[in-house]
Amino acid sequence: MVDDPGVFYKGELIYPEFSESETGYKGISKGKNGRYYGRITGLKNHGHVSVPRTFSTAEEAAAERAVFKLKLERQELAMPVPKLGRTPRGTGTPLPTHA
Repeated sequence: MVDDPGVFYKGELIYPEFSESETGYKGISKGKNGRYYGRITGLKNHGHVSVPRTFSTAEEAAAERAVFKLKLERQELAMPVPKLGRTPRGTGTPLPTHA
């Protein structure tokens, strides 16, 4: 019997992406509190987006990241925006350069 790490979303089997990272999954990191969280990078004009919630295992975080990424790609979710009052990346005052 094979342990299938996939998750079903609207009847479609979704697989998390694997990598050579510490957790073994692409975009999954361990937070300060020992729980795992996911991020999706490389989104056009967005940099990265954090997956909502944290999870007790890397497998759960990877599965949720896969579903969240699919929802963003299908435009079922609106693209998250920065927190109110946060200066968007690249638009702040540049730091002075030292000669």
